[in-house]
Amino acid sequence: MSAAPPATEFSRSVEVAGLGGEPREFAIAADESERESLARRFDLLSLDRLEATVTVTPREGSDIVRVTGSFEADVVQSCVVTLEPVPAAVSGAFERTFASPHLCALAQVVEIDAEQEDPPEPITDGSIDIGEVVAEHMGLELNPFPRAPGAEFESTQNDGVGTDGVSETRKNPFAILEKLKDR
Repeated sequence: MSAAPPATEFSRSVEVAGLGGEPREFAIAADESERESLARRFDLLSLDRLEATVTVTPREGSDIVRVTGSFEADVVQSCVVTLEPVPAAVSGAFERTFASPHLCALAQVVEIDAEQEDPPEPITDGSIDIGEVVAEHMGLELNPFPRAPGAEFESTQNDGVGTDGVSETRKNPFAILEKLKDR
């Protein structure tokens, strides 16, 4: 018997056996404690809202399940320049395939083709955690370098312009070697 998967911050487990043959739609939203945990996971100042609509569709006559959906979130990130709060609305759509572990083992791909569909992910202990799917896709849509309006990095390198705004001649780092060569 395999061990139960670790609980995630936003767990919404769907039993595959209970799906029957018809698609099922789920409207899910993170509560306050789940949003706080997700904010820590994704290094956010706050996660004020996370809502999703997820459709789980079993493929007839197989151990394959298609998960599609969309989400919306209101986040506050820290500016990479000033550390000021940067609020943002994040949204996205996703599509993933899950299959029984033995089918996943058969689908091992040696070559990666950007045009080809991703291989299926394993169904763990007969269920799919659609909350974790939503959380992962929200994390992918976050701005990796959020900036407050008007925030800019100050150059620390000599970019050829002096402090008075006049162009300077850049020193050649090999000038010293050139002098040694002449000796």
